Amino acid sequence: MYPGDWTNIEAIDPEDWLRKPLGKELSAQTLYQYDGFAMTLLTLDQAVDEDDEDNGIEDTFERYNSWNS
Repeated sequence: MYPGDWTNIEAIDPEDWLRKPLGKELSAQTLYQYDGFAMTLLTLDQAVDEDDEDNGIEDTFERYNSWNS
């Protein structure tokens, strides 16, 4: 792959990314960049249960905001 190349959108194992992956499906697509860097876009393919407080997905605002305390 060369910088600027995208991979195909592929189904991935949600256990690699989510704390509580049961019943959730993830897809990923990667953009390759210079110097060995890459950026991966994750897409949650299944509706999230509104009754589940954290849905197995970490609230990044809370995590990164705690660094500013």
